[in-house]
Amino acid sequence: MRLLKQEEYSVEFLLGFVFAGQSYLIPQLILDFNDEEGSFIPHFVSTILNEQFIDDFPRELIKTLIDFLEYKDREYKLVYMPYETNRHFINIGHYGDKWYAATSHKRINMDFLAEDLLLPMLNEMMAESNYKKELRDKEVFTNLPLEYKDRVNMDADMFYFMYVKTAFNTLAFVKGTDFVCNEIFDKVREGIINSSGLETFIDSEKHLLDSNIEDYVKNFPEKAHYVILCAKENRLIAYVSFYGEFPGKVRITDEYQGQDFLEGLVCDWKERREMRLQNFL
Repeated sequence: MRLLKQEEYSVEFLLGFVFAGQSYLIPQLILDFNDEEGSFIPHFVSTILNEQFIDDFPRELIKTLIDFLEYKDREYKLVYMPYETNRHFINIGHYGDKWYAATSHKRINMDFLAEDLLLPMLNEMMAESNYKKELRDKEVFTNLPLEYKDRVNMDADMFYFMYVKTAFNTLAFVKGTDFVCNEIFDKVREGIINSSGLETFIDSEKHLLDSNIEDYVKNFPEKAHYVILCAKENRLIAYVSFYGEFPGKVRITDEYQGQDFLEGLVCDWKERREMRLQNFL
């Protein structure tokens, strides 16, 4: 879960997540405070995929919010705020069976917020017979341009591990166990086993080694995962991409002595099928 940012509407910061390159906003209440006037404006925001639920969205969110706020042992995750802003806001959202909150400050006094501010307001909204009229300014976003920042610990191997292990697993799949047990792969195998030093296998070059690779990628299914293995000039390189994003370049070894080859695996996760790169050559 992330705090997403957009600049086209009055609400600037939104709770949501990114999946397969697409951003989604969870159902949430946003309190936009005006510190000078000592007031706030509530916004009910969500990405609604099924239009038949749009009218019911605010009322259902209010009901679940009241239940959450009345529970003394409430649990929620405070989402990291990565932006600098002069605005004062608090977001409270629900997704699955979990609650999330975000704020322009470091922490939220949820007990004070619930008892002195939110519960009186939300109960009054539920009691009013014309609640639909009162909530007609709810905001349902589709195709909203959003940006996000993330915290990545570049001292840890977790990020590199995912790319290097995926590359090596694909190599083992297409070339077999005997091939990857060759001593030229000792370093990368040890790196994966010990989960250390994996950053040395990530190539920072931005251009693709083989100009033909880009042409193959254009024909892959939308948002597909893929690994392309290219052995050339004593180097064995893997291009690893998740959800069709720009690939990470993994330098598996510089000691390759065999025949040149171009191999790979493409996963069309939407259709639940895997294909070899030969299907696209």
